Amino acid sequence: MFKRLAFLLPHLCVLGLLVPLVGAFVVQFGLGEFPCPLCLLQRMAMLLAAVGPAWIILAARKGEVTPADVATGGGLSVVAAVVGACISGRQVLLHIMPGDPGYGGT
Repeated sequence: MFKRLAFLLPHLCVLGLLVPLVGAFVVQFGLGEFPCPLCLLQRMAMLLAAVGPAWIILAARKGEVTPADVATGGGLSVVAAVVGACISGRQVLLHIMPGDPGYGGT
């Protein structure tokens, strides 16, 4: 049961990270609403956060998953998430300035 759950959770994590990215790409390419540079950086951080669980999935497909594999995958995700949070914080700080016209269509 534990092995099956340990194999299922990284799949759910990758899926959870890729669903908003697919939505963002649909808005970008389908509706022609181009993202700002900070939005692009946030997308890259989300893709990098998906690399950690993908690392664990690849290790599981090769054979036994070791604690080192889980630590490496988790570490990759945490570093990417912290970078994405810093980028997101910067974007929020830019948009709360008085007189900011915003970006994109209304």
